Amino acid sequence: MGETLAAVLDEIGYVDKKLLMEASEKIAKFAKEAELAKLDREQSEKEKARAEIEKARIEAEKARIEAEKAQVEAENTDIRKNLLEAAFDMLQHGTPPALISKWTSLPEDVILRLKADIEISFDGSLSDNKSV
Repeated sequence: MGETLAAVLDEIGYVDKKLLMEASEKIAKFAKEAELAKLDREQSEKEKARAEIEKARIEAEKARIEAEKAQVEAENTDIRKNLLEAAFDMLQHGTPPALISKWTSLPEDVILRLKADIEISFDGSLSDNKSV
């Protein structure tokens, strides 16, 4: 458009070549700046999209890890419950606490507390039977 306008104005004799050249340079400069701004905006949008994808990936990984952690905790609870049940059965059959601790890997103080709880419940049930 600048060249067409220059040609028309030149044809009618109204062109200041120096002024026209400056205007053309300014137009070219503004066009270049607009193109650079557009490229910067597109780059920013791409980076933002990549960041959102990475954030979603991290959130999904976090959720997977939390689910896995919950599953492991549930399994550990089941294992501990089974060990305590085994220790209880062994105590009922008169197995020494030190041996139960070795077999179940439960600390001996846990076994001794369990034994004390069993004795208390047996003593309580015996006292109830005596009163009947």
